[in-house]
Amino acid sequence: YVIYTSGSTGRPKGVMNQHDGVVNRLLWARDAYAVTEADRVLQKTPFSFDVSVWEFFLPLLAGAQLVVARPDGHRDPDYLARIMRQAGVTMLHFVPSMLAIFLEQAAGAPAFPALRRVLCSGEALPFALQERFGHLLPTTELHNLYGPTEAAVDVTAWQCDGRLHPGKVPIGRPIANIRIHILDAAMQPLPVGAVGEIHIGGIGVARGYLHRPELTEERFVADPFNSGGRLYKTGDLGRWLPDGAIEYLGRNDFQVKIRGFRIELGEIEARLEGLPGVRQAVVLARADAEGDKRLVAYVTGAGLAPQALRTQLAEHLPDYMVPAAIVCMDTFPLSPNGKLERKLLPEPGQAEGTAAVHVAPRTATEEMVASVWKDVLRTGRAGVHDDFFASGGHSLQAARLMFQVNSRFEGVSVSLLDFYRAPTIEALAALIDAGARAQEGLLQPLLRSRHADALTLVCCPYAGAAALVYQPLADALGRMTEDVSVFAVALPGNEVGTASDELPTIEAIAEACVQELLATVSGPLALYGHCVGSNLALEITRRLELAGREVRVLCVAGAFPATSDEKEFLEQDFWATMSDTQIHRLIQSWGGSADAVDDEMLHFMIGNFKKDSRMAAMYELARGDWKVGTPICAIFGSADQLTPDYANQYRRWHGIADTVLLRTIEDGHHYFVGDRADEVAAILQEVLEVRTAEV
Repeated sequence: YVIYTSGSTGRPKGVMNQHDGVVNRLLWARDAYAVTEADRVLQKTPFSFDVSVWEFFLPLLAGAQLVVARPDGHRDPDYLARIMRQAGVTMLHFVPSMLAIFLEQAAGAPAFPALRRVLCSGEALPFALQERFGHLLPTTELHNLYGPTEAAVDVTAWQCDGRLHPGKVPIGRPIANIRIHILDAAMQPLPVGAVGEIHIGGIGVARGYLHRPELTEERFVADPFNSGGRLYKTGDLGRWLPDGAIEYLGRNDFQVKIRGFRIELGEIEARLEGLPGVRQAVVLARADAEGDKRLVAYVTGAGLAPQALRTQLAEHLPDYMVPAAIVCMDTFPLSPNGKLERKLLPEPGQAEGTAAVHVAPRTATEEMVASVWKDVLRTGRAGVHDDFFASGGHSLQAARLMFQVNSRFEGVSVSLLDFYRAPTIEALAALIDAGARAQEGLLQPLLRSRHADALTLVCCPYAGAAALVYQPLADALGRMTEDVSVFAVALPGNEVGTASDELPTIEAIAEACVQELLATVSGPLALYGHCVGSNLALEITRRLELAGREVRVLCVAGAFPATSDEKEFLEQDFWATMSDTQIHRLIQSWGGSADAVDDEMLHFMIGNFKKDSRMAAMYELARGDWKVGTPICAIFGSADQLTPDYANQYRRWHGIADTVLLRTIEDGHHYFVGDRADEVAAILQEVLEVRTAEV
């Protein structure tokens, strides 16, 4: 039979399923759910949706009664409740979105004494919805099933039990005669806990798409584990759990990239649905009029305060994953099949969930700051208590704001880090009126441990970067362990509001950092340097050793020492011949932020990039033939264009240290420390040998 499913281009795809595949699904369900002539199964799903196939045929196959709902009856919770009670329905199906509405209507209504089992599929089943179901219908089983139309309705199943996997609802294990593989981009199996694409094999796999040979070839591929077999590439992400169940993690096309950060929308949705009062959550990446993307969350529930939700999210997620706006809704728009219609979710309004009570600027300084604020955020309204980031601002815009503020107020230098600590017009104006100056010292604190004996990790930025590029890494480490403090080196000139003519060499910067560390840090130390920052991290390590301080590990990312041939290249000032725009495009091709910047800000950024790159080149040319006693951990992104042969070239570090470890960020680009901070943090936790935080 052929059944149509929606296509990402809007053109429906006719899926050619075989009878043996769907009969396998029916026989499995009959046996797994012990369906007999005593059952009464409600058929309510439109026959254009593949769930209707088992609703029609399972009761007939098992000798059970088939109860047919009226047309469009699946949209009416009151009608469904009546027919379930009148007919004594024992088994039925809900899409999770519709189940949430049904339970809301059913709360406080008479129970369903005959109802033994509810099956859910078609969307991810939120943990909060599972728990609410158990509270309202404690004697009824809830089952979570998973399966695309391309694999005969369902391929995995799970009987819900919130005690087994708190906070998540697995999609379970394969049903009879179905094989599930979770594979990486190279079609290799992944271990427990690793995220990959779900592939389906076995009797349920469809023949392909009707009259769509190219698409069939793309999605139905040869099974490398079963000669002559085929796998369906679902486009869904998942991972194996320790007990053999599978956790569904959303579509791989729900993975978005904003300002260089790779974000799983499903991860934010799961966090939101775990917050008190939130029943359902959906997160989208929406573009504004200028094309800049920002995260917008939509939630249903009772008594929800958007700003409070953002605050709670910020305790668990890095700032770039906290939605800029949260829209509270009574219900979500649904399709005729009862599924969520994302395209019908409204645009967030100006005050949709994040703005504080509006207070207009009251002083000349606040007026001036507000003028710049509105220009940067492209908004017509700015209150002195508005949070810059809650209003949709991001790190690059914050740098632009500080650049313009420091340009307009002569003799005042407000650091970007100071602004991050209090990102409002009122707080920024107060700093300006107080005649703020940039922080003394080069080490900016990003994470402080409560433990006196905690390890201190010092991070050295890549070319042109400010210290705050390491905030996502610090946040990730803070979620993993309480035994690490994180500082980042604020290179003069790279931080908005600091001079660029001081400490012109890596040696001088390293010496200043070492003296600061010797004076302020007594516990264990470790270094991390990214790209050209590895040169500074190496020199700091060497000088700490000479001062008698042990360094637990030196992590170098996206870089190796220069060969003699490369040193000849370094003697030329390669970047001096290129324009700011050319270099910016190169940086973007390596994985840097794709956000547009004005000419003045671009010149500032690329000027620092050239300065830092030249400083690193001069260091490499002058570096002597010495070694450090500290072990080195070399970290590379497997998709980094600058280090394609890292698996061999990392051995160059053996010329500098006797012990060298290699760690890889799969599919990571050059600037992976930003958008893959959790994975970098996991590597650091391993090599630093620090304890996991207790949850």
